[in-house]
Amino acid sequence: MKLTFLHSADWQLGKPFAGVDDLQKRALLQNERFAVIKRLARIAKEHGAEFVLVAGDLFDSPQATKATVAAACSAIGTIGVPVFAIPGNPPISTSQDLRNGQLQTLGTGLSSQGVPALITFQYNAQIPSSWQWQAGMQFALPYSTMLDVAYVGSYGFNRLRAFQGGANGAVDLNAVDIGAAYLPQNQDPTLGTSTVPGATAYPANLLRAFRGYSNINEQETRYWDEYHGLQFSLNRRFTRGSLGRKVHNWNSFMPSLRLSTRNVILSRRSLMAAANRL
Repeated sequence: MKLTFLHSADWQLGKPFAGVDDLQKRALLQNERFAVIKRLARIAKEHGAEFVLVAGDLFDSPQATKATVAAACSAIGTIGVPVFAIPGNPPISTSQDLRNGQLQTLGTGLSSQGVPALITFQYNAQIPSSWQWQAGMQFALPYSTMLDVAYVGSYGFNRLRAFQGGANGAVDLNAVDIGAAYLPQNQDPTLGTSTVPGATAYPANLLRAFRGYSNINEQETRYWDEYHGLQFSLNRRFTRGSLGRKVHNWNSFMPSLRLSTRNVILSRRSLMAAANRL
């Protein structure tokens, strides 16, 4: 099966170009980096790319300004296919389990690097959306009093977990399977025996589905939320233009934090399938 994607890197968005004294030229250089993204969008469309991979240095600084991030999101939105990007130099995060060396250090001696973690976005992610509705009635009461009763509701779907109160806002596709440390094949023979179940298991990074990586945290749009509210307002006019008001609001908010094992398995299978296609 043929897979077409566009590979790019080192966009360095927000680069200050401090070496350029002319402020106008500096601004042109900064804007040109965003214009390149739109040209990449045209290339991706011409060649039928299924996604765009930005392999590091999306921004010039880890403290990108809000204006730079907003301009980047606007430009990336013109691409029209999923964009997988690493904000800084890869790997963007490391764990403390040091097991991998680097070939470029063979001449000066081996050095260890942390097992890389990945932050990914759901490939077939949907656009976060919501439905909202409201209805109300007003009742005229004696003594220049009015009662206003209103119902407000909303239903959000394709929500990100980060906005539903989920831990870390992501799902770890490379989490160690429950009970893996108790299986006989996962015991380290160099540690001898132990009366504590799982005490002699291999390190967690050797029990993961994708060897060589620690966490693979995926941002997913699999969640929903629901809101219902009743709003009561009692108003009374008094002499000399004064107004008294009492307001009460009763509401209920229900976020979804469910994520079945089936969803994690499907996401893991999709990731494996994509890796095999590459």
